Amino acid sequence: MSPVVLCTCLPALVTSFLAIVFGHLGLVNVKRSGGALTGRGNAITGLAMGYGFLVATLLAMPAFFAQLEAFRNAQSDAPNSSTDFHSAMDNAELLIQTDNNGVAHGNNVRANELAQSFSTMMATSREIAFEREGENRLSLTGDRFVVYCQLNEDSCCFLVHVPEYRRYDDDAKELLSNIAWATAQNVVDEDLRRGDEIGVGLKGAFLYGSVLEGVVQPVEGDNLRAGVLRSSTDASRLQKFFEPFQTNEFPR
Repeated sequence: MSPVVLCTCLPALVTSFLAIVFGHLGLVNVKRSGGALTGRGNAITGLAMGYGFLVATLLAMPAFFAQLEAFRNAQSDAPNSSTDFHSAMDNAELLIQTDNNGVAHGNNVRANELAQSFSTMMATSREIAFEREGENRLSLTGDRFVVYCQLNEDSCCFLVHVPEYRRYDDDAKELLSNIAWATAQNVVDEDLRRGDEIGVGLKGAFLYGSVLEGVVQPVEGDNLRAGVLRSSTDASRLQKFFEPFQTNEFPR
């Protein structure tokens, strides 16, 4: 039962019940005393008030519950874009925690395809760029990059679970970040236009190690970070890609 209901209706019901009980006990005691006790009028008054409050409370409860339900519905229907896009990003992060349901996820069919391409290209680049240790290692994602792609009309964001991310030193994380950004630019080449927004978040089992924001533009030569406008570990900066309405503005 709701605490509001308990605080509002329960005291009235208890008071009415006690008035009725003590009223009847009073009448019984007065009758049994053979006139030695007085107070019959008070007992009847208590009974009348007890039954009256009980009936009034029971009649008022349906209306009270209806008002409470209307208030709850109004609260749940109130627009809350912050909750909406947080939930969308949280759900995306849950999908990339393991590879039980595959390595590619997205908000539409094309996004799934981009996520699959991103995962494959990252795995290939890792084999080329890094010396691999022994294969008998524990990984939540089966040693595979698990990717969620949020593809919008004029923006795209990749959330990437990096297997054994905690084993990378700072230099290795920086190189992996550069490779991930170049991969993202390559993957979205056919779907976004130059100047459209793009974001990449690389995370381990719990924390993000690299968060990149920028714009789509041709990558020239060995400049893997072309188009990056911001770099941090603050994943909240990627939440705008999951908002219902996108913007093209990057504060400089």
